[in-house]
Amino acid sequence: MSATDQKLSALFGSLGVFLIASALYWRLATVIGSEEYGLWLSLAPLVLALAGVGLAYAFKFLTLLRLIKVGRSGMASDQKARLSRLTGPMIGMLGLLVFGAALGFAAPLFDGRFGFGGNGLAWAVFLTGYAFWVATLPVAVLARLFEIKVLSTV
Repeated sequence: MSATDQKLSALFGSLGVFLIASALYWRLATVIGSEEYGLWLSLAPLVLALAGVGLAYAFKFLTLLRLIKVGRSGMASDQKARLSRLTGPMIGMLGLLVFGAALGFAAPLFDGRFGFGGNGLAWAVFLTGYAFWVATLPVAVLARLFEIKVLSTV
């Protein structure tokens, strides 16, 4: 796999994994009552999952992950030191993912069942949580590209 292929695989494979995660996140949307968008809410996760699997497969993302695993096993100490700089941004990215998931799970609480909120507020909370997930995609892609760059240096 050439360096350009690895970068393309990192970019579009990460996007594919994001789409698969989005499909799982959007399954929560069916909990928020909305009869007028019921069919769309049922089909969106399926479309997102299929698009994600298609992107990850087309750009050989699993092959890239295997190459990176092999590359990490034979790293020099200076490469390990450079890759350790990714720890901080990755912890921040995981924090955003957890917070976004918490908002997604909490969104149905704001749909008016408990005397406050409404369907609009529930959707606002849900989409805010999803926005946190979207914010992690550039960080994940940049981290993967940095990892490829470090592992390609000798």
